[in-house]
Amino acid sequence: LYWMGMSNGQAQNSAIGGNIKRLMFRFLNDGTDTYWTAFSHNGTSSTAVVMTTTLAASTIYLMTISYVDSTGVASFSINGTDTATINTTIPVNTVKLGVDLTCYNNTAGGTGTVIGGSTVYLEIL
Repeated sequence: LYWMGMSNGQAQNSAIGGNIKRLMFRFLNDGTDTYWTAFSHNGTSSTAVVMTTTLAASTIYLMTISYVDSTGVASFSINGTDTATINTTIPVNTVKLGVDLTCYNNTAGGTGTVIGGSTVYLEIL
């Protein structure tokens, strides 16, 4: 399982529950996802938009997430061409989101452990 993007807490598994708010790219390597997925969660509800880029070993991806508060739209891009937009279930702009890069060893049944990850919290004014 790979989570890459912004959250207010480290995304430690594929479970969506709890108060973790996210604007992230997700790839579940348990057979659930075939392609990268643009993902948002506002602490209550979530939206997932399947993109067209697969996960490939030894491949560099340029992944971009941008959010424009005045329009309420989060835009996701992989390598500048594969794009998705989400305008629902966006975390409110008073929530501080930080950079979250998590690699999670997901096994059948949703159990597993974090095998690498980093969270850096930033306040963007």
